[in-house]
Parts: sequence; C-alpha cells; structure tokens
Amino acid sequence: MEVETGTSAANSHGVGRRLILPAHLVEERRRKDAVVEAFFKECDAKIARWEEERIDQMYDEMIEGYAMQAHSLGMMAWAVVIIGAIFLFLNVYVLLHGGAP
Repeated sequence: MEVETGTSAANSHGVGRRLILPAHLVEERRRKDAVVEAFFKECDAKIARWEEERIDQMYDEMIEGYAMQAHSLGMMAWAVVIIGAIFLFLNVYVLLHGGAP
C-alpha cells in the first residue's frame, strides 16, 4: 500500500509534485521521529533537573556563607565584650586603688 506525503521539490518545469511513499517507509519515518522526539524530551528533563539541582546547590552555598558570616560576627562581638570587660575591670581597679596593677 502506498501513502502520500508532503510536497517535494519542484520538477524541471518548476511545478511541485506529490511524493508517494510506501507505508513501511512512512511508518519507519514516524518511528524515527518519535525516537528523536523522545530523546529531546529526555534531554529537556535532564537539563531541568540539572538546573534545579544547581539552584539548590547555590542556595545551600549562600546559606552556608551567611552562616559563616554570622559566626564571624558573633565571635567578633564576643571579642569586643571580653575586651570591654577587661578595660572596665582595669578602670575600676585604678579608681579603687589609685594606680595601675
């Protein structure tokens, strides 16, 4: 059985003509097109997963960076508190005893 497909290139007189292909060639072409379509869908899915994983990784790195900054600020705050306590102790000592230790 033969099946008509789309219009082919024009013949030598510039008039378009219809190609008639056997059914098995049409079916083979459709099967190949389906395989190619499935391949591209799979590629799109992989790219979407990769992008999602990359975004998650970026957020994780960002949160980790903020945590490190917060830890550094906390350590600096404790350093300021300790240094302030030492100066306060020295000032009280000088006021009470009239001289440096």
